[in-house]
Amino acid sequence: MVTFELFVTAAVDLLNGAEARPLPLVQAQLSEAVREKPGLAHFLPARVQWPSTTPEVKPLAWQGSGDVAALARANCFLLVPADREEMTAGAIVSILLRKDVV
Repeated sequence: MVTFELFVTAAVDLLNGAEARPLPLVQAQLSEAVREKPGLAHFLPARVQWPSTTPEVKPLAWQGSGDVAALARANCFLLVPADREEMTAGAIVSILLRKDVV
């Protein structure tokens, strides 16, 4: 799903003679700390809620890209930049909303 958003959408735009659209990222407050191996950007399945004016995002436990059950529960993907190993609870982070559930 993320690969489609990152590459196919841009390719379709370019093939249609348009400029590639920027990735539609939204800012949210992280509800719990996240640790990932640095070096590659990670898009982790997560759930976002709007209990107030600031959206809150919680990463979901998952076993990798084949974990379809976690992907089915996710309504967004939490972006962990390649240069970050840890993001603390309360940090403002970027999320990619799933178009099929929004």
